[in-house]
Amino acid sequence: MSTRKRKFPLGWMCIALLLFAACSQDSEWQRFMEAGEKAVQAGHDREAERWFQASLTEVKEFGPGDVRYATSLQRLGDLYLRQKDYDRAASHYWQALPAWAQSLGPEDPHMAESLKGLANIYDVRGDLHLAAPLIKRALHIQEKAYGFTHPALAGTLTQYRDVLVKQRKHEEARAVEQRLAVLDRP
Repeated sequence: MSTRKRKFPLGWMCIALLLFAACSQDSEWQRFMEAGEKAVQAGHDREAERWFQASLTEVKEFGPGDVRYATSLQRLGDLYLRQKDYDRAASHYWQALPAWAQSLGPEDPHMAESLKGLANIYDVRGDLHLAAPLIKRALHIQEKAYGFTHPALAGTLTQYRDVLVKQRKHEEARAVEQRLAVLDRP
């Protein structure tokens, strides 16, 4: 008979508890995000803000390397942009950028969404010299991810064209317009 104690089950129990804690936190974050999305769809922006803030608080300890952290920041930025609260929107988009880069990589299409939001803010404020490079970077990321004729580029190309027109760069704007005409249609 062996006198050796078995430690194997205790190790597995610890792993199971850690996984349960992580899943529990993920499901709580998911619940907050879903409630925030429902509030946005119902036009209840204050309620949506509370839910998205709760989602951010839920995952803040994991920091910018966690995709949930970036997602919460992005949704808050989107909400503030919708409300025309440009300073708060910009703050959240700027915070989301390094979080996207750390969690998914600097060339991930999610990065483009934050860049487009920032470009929109600078466009509305008349800071076209700031808007243009941001939207151009967003376009580059999307082209790399989807190719040059994917329909997902339509909104970004349109936004870029509009900025170019406002900058009186009509030749470049026409070239972008031509690209829009040859996008694949779903």
